[in-house]
Amino acid sequence: MSKKIKENLPLIILLFFSFLLRFPFLNYPSEVVFDEVHYGKYVNAYFPQKYYFDNHPPLAKMLVAGTAKILGYSPDSDFDHIGKTLSPKNLFDLRFLPALFGTFFPLIIYLLLIEMGLAKNTAFFGAFLVVFDNSLLTQSKFLLMDIFLIFFGFLSIYLFLKYKKLNQRNDDRSYILLAFSLIFATFAFSVKWTGLLFLGIISLAILAD
Repeated sequence: MSKKIKENLPLIILLFFSFLLRFPFLNYPSEVVFDEVHYGKYVNAYFPQKYYFDNHPPLAKMLVAGTAKILGYSPDSDFDHIGKTLSPKNLFDLRFLPALFGTFFPLIIYLLLIEMGLAKNTAFFGAFLVVFDNSLLTQSKFLLMDIFLIFFGFLSIYLFLKYKKLNQRNDDRSYILLAFSLIFATFAFSVKWTGLLFLGIISLAILAD
C-alpha cells in the first residue's frame, strides 16, 4: 500500500460506506415521501419558469433543478400529495444531489474534527458515526434540503479553522480561506434562513479575535 493511499485510507473507507448506504435503491420507494411533496413542486417550477412562493431562499432547489435537468429529468408529477407514484428515473434524478452531498458530508466532519485537534482515530470514529446517523441518512436519500444546509455550514466552519491556523503564522494565503469560509456560510443561509447560524458563529469568532 502506497504512503499516499495509507494517509487517505480513513477518507476512502468513509466515502465507500457513505456511498454504499446512500446511492443503492435511491429511487425506492418510487413515490413522494414526506416534504418531497413541497420541494418537488418548487423544483418543477423552474422548468416552465413558473412563479412560486417559498419562505426560504432558493439555492438548494436551484441546484437540484439544474442537476436534474442535466440528468435528463422531465417533470411527470404535480406533487399534489404524499404517496403519489413517480417514475423511478425521475425520482433518482431528483434525489441524486442530496445523496451526493450526503455521501461527502462525513468527510467534512472527519477533516473538521482533525482541525479541532482530535486524533485521527477519534476523528474517524466520529465521522463513521455520522455515516450511519439515521437522520442524516434520511436527509440524504430523499429530496430534502437540510443536507445542503449542514454541508455548506460545516464546510465553512472547517475552512474558518484552517484560516485561523494559517493566520497565526501571518500567512497572507489565510485570507483566501476566510473568503471561502464566508462564501460557504452564505451558501448555508441561501438554503434556509437558519443557516445564518454558521455566519453568526464565524462573525462572533472574528469579533472575539
